[in-house]
Amino acid sequence: MESRDTMDKTLTEKLKEKGLAAGAHKVGVAHPDAVMQLDPQSDARRLLRGARSIVIALVADPPAIRTASDGEEYMSLAYPGYQLADGAAAAMCGLLKKKGYKIKEIVRVWHKARDKDGKSIPTLQLKSAAVAAGFGQIGLHTLLITPNYGPRVRLSGFVTDAPLEPDEPFADDLCDDCGACARACPSGAIVEGKTFGFLTCSAYLFAGLSIKELRPAMRSGDLETLRCNAERLAESVSGWVSSVGRGRRLYYTCGNCLRVCAAEARFNKHNVPAQEATGD
Repeated sequence: MESRDTMDKTLTEKLKEKGLAAGAHKVGVAHPDAVMQLDPQSDARRLLRGARSIVIALVADPPAIRTASDGEEYMSLAYPGYQLADGAAAAMCGLLKKKGYKIKEIVRVWHKARDKDGKSIPTLQLKSAAVAAGFGQIGLHTLLITPNYGPRVRLSGFVTDAPLEPDEPFADDLCDDCGACARACPSGAIVEGKTFGFLTCSAYLFAGLSIKELRPAMRSGDLETLRCNAERLAESVSGWVSSVGRGRRLYYTCGNCLRVCAAEARFNKHNVPAQEATGD
């Protein structure tokens, strides 16, 4: 990792001010090497030759997302956060471009990025970059957990060759493996002590199919459970078809793990300074 003497502290401060003024609740900078230590697959230099910094904009979800009644309401509350985070990132990109620096957007995880030769490659993980930028920790549910907002955040970011001063990676433990997300997961994708079942989660998010429900239902001939899964599948297909004309993909969205996670509350409760705890 390069020396801090070669980094532009003033530019970093101006960039963060720009992002916050554009709507981000937090802006952080990660060094490409720090991100690769957390996730070897997230190589910023595959996205941009000469990459020196990764900039992340964070926007918190509205409190009402914790009580969203269904997937449609959940997405209506979550989607504006993506837009706001993207806007903040765009504003910061504009500042750096005016100064002659190169920029490469980090597309979100359900897309593929392209390298300098136009070949499709896995995108850099925003949440890994967020941890390296000091935002928080990855929890049992594989979501980023932050000290202030828990996992209820939206991220956007980009890679640049600007010599920005990186933030210190997050080092505390936020997730205490309480298992609340595993118990709330309708798909059975989150299993304590085991690897997160990405395909199991995806089957539910994209098609409304719960492997946790289907396996025992098929063995026992539980027609009601099979019917419920079939209805969710039909609803999901209908949502995808209707979304084509609007240019926005819809998912059979859950968000249960995000809503029930209270890791940040427990973390802050146990990390209150002694003076605050006693009221002195």
